[in-house]
Amino acid sequence: MNQSFDVLLDHARMVLENVQSHPQVKAKMAEFGYHQQRLQEGKALYETVVMLQTEQEDHYSKEKGISLRLREDLETAKALYKEHMEIARFAFRNDPEMEKKLELKGARKQGQVQLSKQMHRFYEQTEPIIPVLKKYGAQPEEFAQAKAMVEAIIAACSQRMRCQGNAQEATQKRNMVVKELRTWLTDFRKVARVALKKESQLLESFGIQIPAIH
Repeated sequence: MNQSFDVLLDHARMVLENVQSHPQVKAKMAEFGYHQQRLQEGKALYETVVMLQTEQEDHYSKEKGISLRLREDLETAKALYKEHMEIARFAFRNDPEMEKKLELKGARKQGQVQLSKQMHRFYEQTEPIIPVLKKYGAQPEEFAQAKAMVEAIIAACSQRMRCQGNAQEATQKRNMVVKELRTWLTDFRKVARVALKKESQLLESFGIQIPAIH
């Protein structure tokens, strides 16, 4: 959250709590249309913003955790992949068709998702030819373990993308409600200035002078 967002929430909370705890002010505001129902609307907007902010932070926190695990898991998988590639390159050094099929030549894909998919293709293609690779030192259990690891990495990448999407959706929803809350607070401030025009000290104590939110 940026500073202006924090300021907005702090003032909204202060206004809502203080109005409810001062019957005299509450009664004066009611005379100008701010009955309990109208105050509840402001409270509902405030609580919705807080809920959506918490939801957004939760999704981003999960995304961060997934990213940290992904980096570690991918490094482990890449080390195995490198060893297995060397075995395959030697086994099929005179077989251009298999070299192409297993993508044994050329640079590796960039990016976690693309590299993981390239690694997965390698392990899918080598499953039927493990007996051949065993002759050159390949261990079937290790190949199977590496494939499972890569599949888990691909699944984690998808989960991370879902977290990103959910966080962005929560942010968009939050921003829409923030606009409504700002409008509610602006109107409340205008009414309070009239309703409490003879109570300037009380007006200030309610924190109604809300800084502009950019």
